[in-house]
Amino acid sequence: MVVVDPTRDTNYSLWKATKNLKRPKIHISPINDGKGGWARSNKEKATIFAEHLKTVFQPFPENNPEQTMEIKKYIESANQMCLPLKSTSPKEIMKEIRNLKEGKAPGYDLIDATLLKNLPHKGVMKLVNIFNASLSLEHFPGQWKIAHVVMVPKPGKPPHEATSYRPISLLPVIGKLFERILLNRMKEHLSAVLPNHQFGFREKHGTIEQVHRIIDTISRCLENKLYCSAVFLDISQAFDKVWHDGLLFKIKKHLPHCLFRILKSYLDKRCYQVKYSDDLSEVHEIQSGVPQGSILGPVLYQIFTADIPTTDYTTTATYADDTALLSAHSNPETASSQLQNHLTEVETWLKRWRIKANESKSVHVTFTLRRRNMSTSKAKLQSYPSR
Repeated sequence: MVVVDPTRDTNYSLWKATKNLKRPKIHISPINDGKGGWARSNKEKATIFAEHLKTVFQPFPENNPEQTMEIKKYIESANQMCLPLKSTSPKEIMKEIRNLKEGKAPGYDLIDATLLKNLPHKGVMKLVNIFNASLSLEHFPGQWKIAHVVMVPKPGKPPHEATSYRPISLLPVIGKLFERILLNRMKEHLSAVLPNHQFGFREKHGTIEQVHRIIDTISRCLENKLYCSAVFLDISQAFDKVWHDGLLFKIKKHLPHCLFRILKSYLDKRCYQVKYSDDLSEVHEIQSGVPQGSILGPVLYQIFTADIPTTDYTTTATYADDTALLSAHSNPETASSQLQNHLTEVETWLKRWRIKANESKSVHVTFTLRRRNMSTSKAKLQSYPSR
């Protein structure tokens, strides 16, 4: 008798089917349309979610129209000459196909990783021709820029509100494969762009290493009987609100212009459709953000935030959009003042690049072994909750 379980070297077909039958089905209740009515059918719900996401995929309002004009002028200025992007090969494509994870939901074209891994040599050569044409023309095909969005309820949120659901984007796997090819050509330039304090989505970096770095800073302060004043910032809708013109400005400034042109094509006129059951909403254009579920999205966000202000008298630690600022001193008022000065610089930077910090979720903490009333040092950080 063969036992099918998740610990055996099988494809677990029977086990997976049984697990799916036992799993409770998620039912979305009628959704408030914000106009006094309710969306009840699958099509109506998809439409309401799509309308809600139109407001999500919009950048925060501009604060400096003159700066915006300067940025647009720079983006539209003549590009510098550079060597063409390196062509891909069947060997490179097969290597990246092998690295694709199976079992993930496909995009609207229903092509998944399993299908690509079973492509004959002739099919791989077709991909080589398509990818090389895109690299040569510095163009990202529009068919790979359409995302099917599935809405997943957030725990503990009212189920009748559209804002209580998290969007999950499903992109064509061939487009993500081409993104890996592009990323391979970007890597040699990223080391000069990304700061050392950024540990997110980087090789040989991780959350554990960044946490160890923060803990080591705090531990040294405690050992030396110093006050460590720290702020942990939460960025509102970090990946969804990335300002495209600001991102393109930084890409053009720091990367070869052959990469700028294809990345501009990558961001331009991206679209989404909300999928609920078998029904789809209308297609809508995305006005802000880096593509969720993509390969390049996290890297583009890192480029966008790479120039966050740092100082010699504070420690900066970032992991993707999570940011910690720490200031150490024997005098609590000085530690707090140094941190406040750094925060002021960061606040100016946030406004410049249309990024918003979530004050209700950002936290100020003072680490010390000394018994002293810390209200004086905390008062300077009124924008953030203190602990």
